[in-house]
Amino acid sequence: PFFRNERIVNTDLVDCIYGEKASRAQIRIAARTPILVRKKSGELVALNADQSEAVRRYCSGCPALVVESPPGSGKTMTAAAMVVSYTGSGVQLFLSTANVPVLNMALALSKLDYGSKKAIHFMSAEREDALTEETRSPFSIISLAKKKNSLEAKISLLEDDLAATRCDNERKRLKDAIRAACGPVLGDEYDIMFATVDMTLGRLNKPQHAGRADSIKKQLQNNVLRVVVDEASQLTESALNALIHSFPEVQIVLIGDSKQLPPFKYTKGDFISEMAARSALDVVKRNLPVIRLLKVYRAAPQLMKHYSDVFYGGTLTSAKPESTRNPLASFGS
Repeated sequence: PFFRNERIVNTDLVDCIYGEKASRAQIRIAARTPILVRKKSGELVALNADQSEAVRRYCSGCPALVVESPPGSGKTMTAAAMVVSYTGSGVQLFLSTANVPVLNMALALSKLDYGSKKAIHFMSAEREDALTEETRSPFSIISLAKKKNSLEAKISLLEDDLAATRCDNERKRLKDAIRAACGPVLGDEYDIMFATVDMTLGRLNKPQHAGRADSIKKQLQNNVLRVVVDEASQLTESALNALIHSFPEVQIVLIGDSKQLPPFKYTKGDFISEMAARSALDVVKRNLPVIRLLKVYRAAPQLMKHYSDVFYGGTLTSAKPESTRNPLASFGS
Protein backbone atom coordinates (compact mmCIF):
# COMPACT_ATOMS: atom_id res chain seq x y z
CA PRO A 1 0.00 0.00 0.00
CA PHE A 2 1.07 3.58 -0.69
CA PHE A 3 1.29 4.56 2.98
CA ARG A 4 2.65 1.27 4.30
CA ASN A 5 4.86 1.78 7.35
CA GLU A 6 7.71 -0.73 7.42
CA ARG A 7 8.48 -0.19 11.13
CA ILE A 8 6.16 -2.79 12.52
CA VAL A 9 6.66 -2.74 16.28
CA ASN A 10 7.88 -0.45 19.07
CA THR A 11 10.31 -2.88 20.68
CA ASP A 12 11.47 -0.39 23.34
CA LEU A 13 7.93 0.16 24.57
CA VAL A 14 7.10 -3.54 24.53
CA ASP A 15 10.27 -4.23 26.52
CA CYS A 16 9.30 -1.57 29.06
CA ILE A 17 5.89 -3.17 29.54
CA TYR A 18 6.88 -6.83 29.48
CA GLY A 19 10.67 -7.02 29.71
CA GLU A 20 13.89 -5.89 31.32
CA LYS A 21 13.60 -2.16 30.62
CA ALA A 22 10.63 -1.77 32.93
CA SER A 23 12.69 -0.72 35.96
CA ARG A 24 14.35 2.10 34.01
CA ALA A 25 11.03 3.86 33.58
CA GLN A 26 10.38 4.07 37.32
CA ILE A 27 12.57 7.13 38.01
CA ARG A 28 10.48 9.85 39.60
CA ILE A 29 10.68 13.34 38.17
CA ALA A 30 11.78 15.87 40.79
CA ALA A 31 8.90 17.91 42.21
CA ARG A 32 8.76 21.50 41.06
CA THR A 33 6.28 24.33 41.08
CA PRO A 34 2.74 23.46 39.93
CA ILE A 35 2.09 23.59 36.21
CA LEU A 36 -0.16 26.44 35.12
CA VAL A 37 -2.49 26.24 32.13
CA ARG A 38 -4.35 29.20 30.71
CA LYS A 39 -8.02 29.18 29.85
CA LYS A 40 -9.26 31.05 26.80
CA SER A 41 -10.73 33.59 29.21
CA GLY A 42 -7.19 34.35 30.39
CA GLU A 43 -7.66 32.71 33.80
CA LEU A 44 -4.73 30.61 34.97
CA VAL A 45 -5.43 27.17 36.43
CA ALA A 46 -2.83 25.56 38.70
CA LEU A 47 -2.59 21.78 38.53
CA ASN A 48 -2.00 19.91 41.76
CA ALA A 49 1.29 18.10 42.41
CA ASP A 50 0.16 14.73 41.04
CA GLN A 51 -1.39 16.24 37.91
CA SER A 52 1.74 18.32 37.35
CA GLU A 53 3.98 15.26 37.58
CA ALA A 54 1.80 13.42 35.06
CA VAL A 55 2.08 16.32 32.62
CA ARG A 56 5.85 16.66 33.10
CA ARG A 57 6.38 12.96 32.54
CA TYR A 58 4.19 13.12 29.44
CA CYS A 59 6.38 15.90 28.07
CA SER A 60 9.58 13.99 28.91
CA GLY A 61 11.12 10.99 27.20
CA CYS A 62 9.29 8.50 29.43
CA PRO A 63 8.17 5.67 27.09
CA ALA A 64 4.92 5.00 28.93
CA LEU A 65 3.07 5.73 32.13
CA VAL A 66 -0.19 5.12 33.93
CA VAL A 67 -2.33 7.83 35.49
CA GLU A 68 -4.62 6.23 38.06
CA SER A 69 -7.65 8.47 38.30
CA PRO A 70 -10.52 7.85 40.73
CA PRO A 71 -13.87 9.48 39.89
CA GLY A 72 -13.73 13.27 39.92
CA SER A 73 -9.94 13.53 40.25
CA GLY A 74 -9.45 15.86 37.29
CA LYS A 75 -8.18 13.37 34.73
CA THR A 76 -9.81 15.17 31.81
CA MET A 77 -8.18 18.46 32.79
CA THR A 78 -4.88 16.62 33.20
CA ALA A 79 -5.19 15.21 29.67
CA ALA A 80 -6.00 18.66 28.28
CA ALA A 81 -3.02 20.12 30.15
CA MET A 82 -0.81 17.49 28.52
CA VAL A 83 -1.90 18.79 25.11
CA VAL A 84 -1.15 22.45 25.76
CA SER A 85 2.08 21.79 27.68
CA TYR A 86 3.67 19.56 25.04
CA THR A 87 6.12 21.47 22.86
CA GLY A 88 7.61 18.56 20.93
CA SER A 89 6.99 17.48 17.38
CA GLY A 90 4.55 14.96 16.01
CA VAL A 91 0.84 14.35 16.40
CA GLN A 92 -0.77 13.88 19.81
CA LEU A 93 -3.50 11.25 19.56
CA PHE A 94 -6.21 11.12 22.24
CA LEU A 95 -8.30 7.96 22.33
CA SER A 96 -10.83 6.01 24.34
CA THR A 97 -12.91 2.91 23.78
CA ALA A 98 -16.13 4.97 23.84
CA ASN A 99 -17.29 8.24 22.28
CA VAL A 100 -18.20 10.15 25.45
CA PRO A 101 -14.70 10.24 27.03
CA VAL A 102 -13.24 11.36 23.70
CA LEU A 103 -15.81 14.16 23.47
CA ASN A 104 -15.07 15.19 27.06
CA MET A 105 -11.35 15.47 26.28
CA ALA A 106 -12.08 17.56 23.20
CA LEU A 107 -14.40 19.86 25.15
CA ALA A 108 -11.81 20.27 27.91
CA LEU A 109 -9.17 21.28 25.38
CA SER A 110 -11.53 23.74 23.68
CA LYS A 111 -11.73 25.73 26.94
CA LEU A 112 -7.95 26.16 27.16
CA ASP A 113 -5.56 28.36 25.24
CA TYR A 114 -3.86 25.82 22.98
CA GLY A 115 -2.10 28.39 20.83
CA SER A 116 -1.64 27.64 17.16
CA LYS A 117 -2.11 23.87 17.50
CA LYS A 118 -4.69 22.41 15.12
CA ALA A 119 -7.03 19.68 16.36
CA ILE A 120 -9.52 17.36 14.68
CA HIS A 121 -12.07 14.99 16.20
CA PHE A 122 -13.06 11.92 14.20
CA MET A 123 -16.36 10.17 14.73
CA SER A 124 -18.70 8.06 12.68
CA ALA A 125 -21.18 9.76 10.37
CA GLU A 126 -24.03 8.27 12.41
CA ARG A 127 -22.59 9.71 15.62
CA GLU A 128 -22.09 13.13 14.07
CA ASP A 129 -25.63 13.14 12.66
CA ALA A 130 -27.03 12.50 16.14
CA LEU A 131 -25.36 15.61 17.59
CA THR A 132 -26.76 19.12 17.56
CA GLU A 133 -24.89 22.38 17.12
CA GLU A 134 -24.77 22.69 20.92
CA THR A 135 -23.50 19.15 21.62
CA ARG A 136 -21.14 18.75 18.67
CA SER A 137 -17.41 18.63 19.30
CA PRO A 138 -15.71 21.94 18.45
CA PHE A 139 -13.12 19.92 16.53
CA SER A 140 -15.49 17.69 14.58
CA ILE A 141 -15.13 17.70 10.82
CA ILE A 142 -18.33 19.70 10.38
CA SER A 143 -17.34 22.21 13.07
CA LEU A 144 -13.94 22.74 11.46
CA ALA A 145 -15.44 23.04 7.98
CA LYS A 146 -17.88 25.72 9.14
CA LYS A 147 -14.93 27.77 10.40
CA LYS A 148 -13.59 27.97 6.87
CA ASN A 149 -15.04 30.99 5.10
CA SER A 150 -15.07 29.14 1.80
CA LEU A 151 -17.24 26.32 3.20
CA GLU A 152 -19.44 27.91 5.88
CA ALA A 153 -22.17 29.31 3.61
CA LYS A 154 -22.52 26.12 1.57
CA ILE A 155 -22.72 23.85 4.63
CA SER A 156 -25.17 26.14 6.44
CA LEU A 157 -27.44 26.15 3.38
CA LEU A 158 -27.36 22.35 3.19
CA GLU A 159 -28.12 22.11 6.92
CA ASP A 160 -31.10 24.43 6.51
CA ASP A 161 -32.42 22.24 3.70
CA LEU A 162 -31.87 19.16 5.87
CA ALA A 163 -33.86 20.67 8.74
CA ALA A 164 -36.71 21.54 6.40
CA THR A 165 -37.22 18.14 4.76
CA ARG A 166 -38.85 14.98 6.10
CA CYS A 167 -38.18 12.79 3.07
CA ASP A 168 -35.75 10.02 4.07
CA ASN A 169 -34.11 9.82 0.66
CA GLU A 170 -33.65 13.57 0.50
CA ARG A 171 -32.25 13.65 4.03
CA LYS A 172 -29.73 10.98 3.12
CA ARG A 173 -28.72 12.91 0.00
CA LEU A 174 -28.26 16.12 1.99
CA LYS A 175 -26.23 14.39 4.72
CA ASP A 176 -23.95 12.93 2.07
CA ALA A 177 -23.64 16.37 0.48
CA ILE A 178 -22.66 17.92 3.83
CA ARG A 179 -19.98 15.30 4.38
CA ALA A 180 -18.67 15.81 0.85
CA ALA A 181 -18.56 19.58 1.39
CA CYS A 182 -16.38 19.03 4.47
CA GLY A 183 -13.79 17.16 2.40
CA PRO A 184 -11.15 19.94 2.32
CA VAL A 185 -10.81 19.69 6.12
CA LEU A 186 -9.37 16.19 5.73
CA GLY A 187 -6.51 17.52 3.64
CA ASP A 188 -5.11 19.73 6.40
CA GLU A 189 -2.21 18.87 8.72
CA TYR A 190 -3.06 18.44 12.41
CA ASP A 191 -1.19 18.49 15.72
CA ILE A 192 -3.92 16.87 17.83
CA MET A 193 -6.38 14.13 16.94
CA PHE A 194 -9.33 12.77 18.91
CA ALA A 195 -10.98 9.44 18.09
CA THR A 196 -12.08 6.11 19.50
CA VAL A 197 -9.63 3.22 19.48
CA ASP A 198 -11.66 1.17 17.01
CA MET A 199 -12.06 4.08 14.60
CA THR A 200 -8.31 4.74 14.66
CA LEU A 201 -7.33 1.12 14.08
CA GLY A 202 -10.03 0.81 11.44
CA ARG A 203 -8.74 3.84 9.56
CA LEU A 204 -5.19 2.54 9.64
CA ASN A 205 -6.27 -0.79 8.17
CA LYS A 206 -8.76 0.61 5.68
CA PRO A 207 -7.83 -0.33 2.08
CA GLN A 208 -6.29 2.49 0.10
CA HIS A 209 -8.31 3.56 -2.94
CA ALA A 210 -6.20 3.73 -6.07
CA GLY A 211 -5.33 7.27 -7.05
CA ARG A 212 -6.90 8.83 -3.93
CA ALA A 213 -4.58 10.06 -1.19
CA ASP A 214 -5.67 9.83 2.44
CA SER A 215 -3.86 12.63 4.26
CA ILE A 216 -5.26 11.69 7.67
CA LYS A 217 -4.18 8.08 7.33
CA LYS A 218 -0.73 9.21 6.27
CA GLN A 219 -0.46 11.47 9.33
CA LEU A 220 -1.58 8.63 11.61
CA GLN A 221 0.97 6.27 10.15
CA ASN A 222 3.93 8.62 10.07
CA ASN A 223 3.48 11.49 12.54
CA VAL A 224 1.99 10.16 15.79
CA LEU A 225 4.45 10.37 18.71
CA ARG A 226 2.09 10.59 21.70
CA VAL A 227 -0.95 8.40 22.41
CA VAL A 228 -3.20 8.99 25.42
CA VAL A 229 -5.98 6.50 26.17
CA ASP A 230 -8.69 7.63 28.59
CA GLU A 231 -10.88 5.14 30.49
CA ALA A 232 -8.05 2.68 29.92
CA SER A 233 -9.52 0.09 32.30
CA GLN A 234 -11.85 -0.70 29.37
CA LEU A 235 -8.97 -1.14 26.90
CA THR A 236 -8.07 -4.80 26.33
CA GLU A 237 -4.48 -6.00 26.28
CA SER A 238 -4.87 -7.04 22.65
CA ALA A 239 -6.06 -3.54 21.70
CA LEU A 240 -3.06 -2.05 23.54
CA ASN A 241 -0.70 -4.26 21.54
CA ALA A 242 -2.50 -3.28 18.34
CA LEU A 243 -1.84 0.38 19.18
CA ILE A 244 1.82 -0.29 19.96
CA HIS A 245 2.15 -2.22 16.70
CA SER A 246 0.46 0.57 14.75
CA PHE A 247 2.55 3.43 16.16
CA PRO A 248 6.21 2.36 16.18
CA GLU A 249 7.70 5.46 17.83
CA VAL A 250 4.92 6.33 20.22
CA GLN A 251 4.93 7.22 23.90
CA ILE A 252 1.73 5.88 25.43
CA VAL A 253 -0.20 7.11 28.46
CA LEU A 254 -3.06 5.12 29.96
CA ILE A 255 -5.48 7.11 32.11
CA GLY A 256 -8.11 5.25 34.07
CA ASP A 257 -9.27 3.60 37.26
CA SER A 258 -8.18 0.02 37.86
CA LYS A 259 -10.92 -0.32 40.48
CA GLN A 260 -13.48 -0.39 37.70
CA LEU A 261 -14.59 -3.69 36.23
CA PRO A 262 -12.44 -5.02 33.35
CA PRO A 263 -13.89 -4.87 29.83
CA PHE A 264 -14.61 -8.61 29.72
CA LYS A 265 -14.46 -11.68 31.90
CA TYR A 266 -11.37 -13.79 31.25
CA THR A 267 -9.61 -16.90 32.52
CA LYS A 268 -6.45 -16.15 34.48
CA GLY A 269 -3.45 -18.09 33.25
CA ASP A 270 -4.96 -18.65 29.81
CA PHE A 271 -2.81 -16.55 27.46
CA ILE A 272 -5.41 -16.22 24.71
CA SER A 273 -8.19 -15.38 27.15
CA GLU A 274 -6.04 -12.82 28.95
CA MET A 275 -4.82 -11.15 25.77
CA ALA A 276 -8.35 -10.88 24.38
CA ALA A 277 -10.09 -9.63 27.50
CA ARG A 278 -7.72 -8.50 30.26
CA SER A 279 -7.57 -4.78 31.01
CA ALA A 280 -4.48 -3.12 29.53
CA LEU A 281 -4.34 -0.88 32.58
CA ASP A 282 -3.73 -3.86 34.86
CA VAL A 283 -0.97 -5.12 32.57
CA VAL A 284 0.92 -1.87 32.13
CA LYS A 285 0.85 -0.66 35.72
CA ARG A 286 2.79 -3.72 36.93
CA ASN A 287 6.04 -2.47 35.40
CA LEU A 288 5.62 1.19 34.50
CA PRO A 289 5.37 4.42 36.50
CA VAL A 290 1.98 4.93 38.12
CA ILE A 291 0.93 8.45 39.03
CA ARG A 292 -2.11 8.50 41.28
CA LEU A 293 -4.45 11.46 41.29
CA LEU A 294 -5.52 11.46 44.93
CA LYS A 295 -7.40 14.76 45.18
CA VAL A 296 -11.10 14.55 44.27
CA TYR A 297 -12.90 17.66 43.04
CA ARG A 298 -16.41 16.35 42.47
CA ALA A 299 -17.52 14.72 45.74
CA ALA A 300 -17.79 16.30 49.18
CA PRO A 301 -15.72 14.65 51.94
CA GLN A 302 -18.74 12.84 53.43
CA LEU A 303 -19.58 11.17 50.12
CA MET A 304 -15.99 10.47 49.16
CA LYS A 305 -14.90 8.87 52.43
CA HIS A 306 -16.76 5.60 51.91
CA TYR A 307 -15.34 4.71 48.51
CA SER A 308 -11.95 6.10 49.50
CA ASP A 309 -11.82 3.73 52.47
CA VAL A 310 -13.25 0.72 50.65
CA PHE A 311 -11.43 0.94 47.31
CA TYR A 312 -8.47 3.31 47.71
CA GLY A 313 -7.14 2.55 51.18
CA GLY A 314 -8.35 5.87 52.56
CA THR A 315 -5.82 7.79 50.44
CA LEU A 316 -8.22 10.18 48.69
CA THR A 317 -8.81 13.74 49.81
CA SER A 318 -11.61 16.06 48.74
CA ALA A 319 -11.06 19.57 47.45
CA LYS A 320 -14.60 20.47 48.49
CA PRO A 321 -15.34 21.88 51.95
CA GLU A 322 -17.13 19.87 54.61
CA SER A 323 -20.90 20.23 54.50
CA THR A 324 -23.24 20.38 57.48
CA ARG A 325 -25.93 18.70 55.41
CA ASN A 326 -26.36 14.95 55.75
CA PRO A 327 -25.67 13.56 52.24
CA LEU A 328 -28.13 10.72 52.89
CA ALA A 329 -30.93 12.96 54.19
CA SER A 330 -32.88 12.78 50.95
CA PHE A 331 -33.22 9.01 51.40
CA GLY A 332 -35.02 9.39 54.73
CA SER A 333 -33.96 8.40 58.21
